[in-house]
Amino acid sequence: MRKAVDKDLVALAEQYRDQLPPDFQRHIDALTSDLSQERPFTRLTAKGGGCGESSNARIIAAVLDEVSLFLCADDARYAGLRNQGRKLGKDVVHFIAGIVVGTLGLTSGVATGCVAFVVLACSRIGVGAFCRLHPPPAPRAVRTTKAPVRTRSARRTPSARDSAEGTSG
Repeated sequence: MRKAVDKDLVALAEQYRDQLPPDFQRHIDALTSDLSQERPFTRLTAKGGGCGESSNARIIAAVLDEVSLFLCADDARYAGLRNQGRKLGKDVVHFIAGIVVGTLGLTSGVATGCVAFVVLACSRIGVGAFCRLHPPPAPRAVRTTKAPVRTRSARRTPSARDSAEGTSG
């Protein structure tokens, strides 16, 4: 049974071999050599992490752009989500304050105030650091499907057909 599974996997791999990045086999050979000599996989941890241009890098960049729009800009698409986050933040503060009250024996007012300050400070610092590293993308130009507006210099000149029909522009 095991050999049949191995044959199926080999057949599947061979079927899609032409879709692999150009240097894939060279990277696999280098990794195999590293493994056999018990060296660390430095090739896997290098920036970019792969053989050639990866769609993962583009996906990560797109996700970071959207998170940046959510956290660092006042994008209307995320207004509802930001409002829900504010409401949830209050519940989280009360939840953590309840744990602090039960654990440390503080009064609920003191615990809630301290927890609210710590949560607010951590979130502001974290958001500020993120926004400094990943500023929101520039707004995209809006495409319109309207026909261009004609100006005086762009007036239509009479064609031979218009002249024959007796009309002029």
